[in-house]
Amino acid sequence: MDLAARGTLYSYAVVHVHHGDLEAPFVIGEVQLHDGPFVRVTMANAPVSIGDPVQAQWMTIAVDENGNDVVEPWFVPTSAPQEPGIA
Repeated sequence: MDLAARGTLYSYAVVHVHHGDLEAPFVIGEVQLHDGPFVRVTMANAPVSIGDPVQAQWMTIAVDENGNDVVEPWFVPTSAPQEPGIA
């Protein structure tokens, strides 16, 4: 079953200290997808508010040892400028 990667931002937190691959600060959000599941997601750098409609877009987060982009879905408010992403 395919799920549309669109939903409503339920809550979010700004991460200021992180010891992984992501450079802080960044935002982690909880999104209620229109197709049902409630998911925890990484938010792209865009102003967000509780209740915002959001959608996923593919973001390059790294380049592997073979020169291939490593991508994952990050969520943005639907009012943010659109880039090619997940429908």
